[in-house]
Amino acid sequence: MLAMLAVAPCLAQQMGTVTFGYDANGNRISREISMKKVDENGKNVEADNGFLFEATDVISSVEVGLYPNPTTGKFNVSVKRDETNAPLHLILLTPTGVVLTDETLNSDFVELDLSGKAAGIYFLKLVANGESHTWKIVKK
Repeated sequence: MLAMLAVAPCLAQQMGTVTFGYDANGNRISREISMKKVDENGKNVEADNGFLFEATDVISSVEVGLYPNPTTGKFNVSVKRDETNAPLHLILLTPTGVVLTDETLNSDFVELDLSGKAAGIYFLKLVANGESHTWKIVKK
């Protein structure tokens, strides 16, 4: 059973929260960062639901950002590569393992579209320098 733990709001002007998911053995298996959209003065700016959802992680010195998650269709993958400019391989899968997208990222930004797909959970696997990480993408 997956237990969710809400952690204190982010320190950056306390505009969001970080939520971690743990498995039955207490191992962290997911992270979700929820950020309120604010303008340059720190005032709340209403988005579709008032929040932007973004997760940032590092794979083999490549910083990867995914947003929005959950999504209603389109979501973005952005990367910041180190000076080695390591190639990044992207695979988008259904829960049953059907490959929807399998490509090498040649740019630092890609928009993926699940609009024509059923609501549910999808998996995004990124591989850099032989190191891989998989994220759960939720389509509403």
